[in-house]
Amino acid sequence: MIDIISQVVIVFTGFLSMYLLSSQDTKTRMYAGLIGLFGEPFWLTTAIINGQWGVIVLVVIYGVNWFRIFWFNYKAYKNEEWDRLL
Repeated sequence: MIDIISQVVIVFTGFLSMYLLSSQDTKTRMYAGLIGLFGEPFWLTTAIINGQWGVIVLVVIYGVNWFRIFWFNYKAYKNEEWDRLL
């Protein structure tokens, strides 16, 4: 049952994060990174359950990149907010 729930979450977070990532708005791209990062534990769970060791390596790689997407868009969003105040 855990594997089925993980698969549903993977589909939802994967679709939504890719959709949001194509936005020109930095705040929206920041949320794409968060949603993508949220899905990584579910990727890890299903990879462990099914013995997919290559996917486990990809979980780490994708996790780092989802964090980078979040972090750099967060910084850009905060800079935009600061520029609006000036």
